[in-house]
Amino acid sequence: METTFWFFALSMVLYIAVLLAVVDVMRKNPRFALVFWLLALLTFPLWGDYVQGWFRWVKTLSVLLPTALLVGFGRYAELYKKENLLKRLVDMGPLRCIIPEYS
Repeated sequence: METTFWFFALSMVLYIAVLLAVVDVMRKNPRFALVFWLLALLTFPLWGDYVQGWFRWVKTLSVLLPTALLVGFGRYAELYKKENLLKRLVDMGPLRCIIPEYS
């Protein structure tokens, strides 16, 4: 059975719609996104039988690691900001002479 142009076009439209829905859900629920990306990272022992060759390992990790660490954890960190530890130490005094831009 040969696949046609319309099959590819319809599958790409469906893929984009699902991707936009998932991004919207993760924006509205940052805790869910954090848990999802953490669990995605913890599945790496299961990849051994399916990811063959160094190129596929690098490709998979180069997509998953930045997405999980920067997007998943970054969105959560931005939502629940806490005071910067370095800023607190400088404000206490001893580091004020070493790091003048914080004073």
